[in-house]
Amino acid sequence: AGLGIRRSWKEMFNFRSFNLPSSFRDALSRIQRNIGYFRMNYAIVILFIVFLSLLWHPISLIVFIVMMAAWLFLYFLRDEPLVIFGQGKSDDSYASGSVVD
Repeated sequence: AGLGIRRSWKEMFNFRSFNLPSSFRDALSRIQRNIGYFRMNYAIVILFIVFLSLLWHPISLIVFIVMMAAWLFLYFLRDEPLVIFGQGKSDDSYASGSVVD
């Protein structure tokens, strides 16, 4: 599966492409497409912010790195669904952090 594709930061912050959605449903659809398209960019930003906030707490930083490695494996580096107690888990389970439903 790989790590996904990091899109251009210039493309992500192109404010000329912003316009108001015509409806609430259109807004939700745009948000879903945006998150899917720029998924790796958002992950980089979030991980960078969390890393900076944990620099002053070394034990928390170690725990964070271990948890990030586990999430990276479960979400990005699998080729087949993970089966826990005979139940297959979807990518939505990993994204929400609820691997054990």
